[in-house]
Amino acid sequence: MLLKRPTGRSTSMDDSQGARTNPSDLLRKPIVGDDGVNPFADSGPPPAESDNLYHAPASDDGPVYQPTGYVATLVPRSRRIFRFGLGGLILAVVAAITFATASPNAQTQLGRIAVTFAFVAALADLALTVGSCVLGLNELKAIKAGAVRGSDRKETRRGMGLGLLGTLIAVATAASFIYQFILPAFFSTS
Repeated sequence: MLLKRPTGRSTSMDDSQGARTNPSDLLRKPIVGDDGVNPFADSGPPPAESDNLYHAPASDDGPVYQPTGYVATLVPRSRRIFRFGLGGLILAVVAAITFATASPNAQTQLGRIAVTFAFVAALADLALTVGSCVLGLNELKAIKAGAVRGSDRKETRRGMGLGLLGTLIAVATAASFIYQFILPAFFSTS
C-alpha cells in the first residue's frame, strides 16, 4: 500500500515531483492511502451521543439552575478536638508516670514490661495529640472562613492546647526511653 500526503499550496518544501508544499498543510491533512482513506483512523463511525454515559444532553427547556442564597456550613468538630486533646493528655501523663516509676526497676521482668508499656503508650498518644492539633488548626481556619459557628472557637483552642501539652509530654517520655534504654545498647563499651 502506497501512502501519500495530500498536496497543498506551493510555498516551502519540495515534493517528490518537484512541487513545493506548505508544511502546515501536511499537519492539517491526514495521511491517506491509495483509496483516499486514512489507514490510521478508527474504523467505523463515531459513537452516537446517547452511547456516551457521561454526555449531558443539551437542553433548551429554560434557564440553567444556579443556586443562590445559601450558606455552606461544616459540622463543628470542637468537642471531638477537645476530647482528643484531653484523652491524649491523660494518656501522656499516665505514660510519663509509669515510665518515671518503672525506670529504676527496669532490671526486673515487671519493670521492663512497664517501661515498654510507657514507651508504646507515649507513641500511641502522639496519634491523639497530634491529631487534635491538626484538626484544631483546620477547625480554626473553618471558623475564620465562616463555615463553622464562631462559638466553638474557645473549645477548639482548649483542645488544641491540651493536645500540644500532651504531645510535649509524650515526646519527652519517648525521648527519655530512647536515651536511657536504646542508646546505651548501641554505644556500650563492653
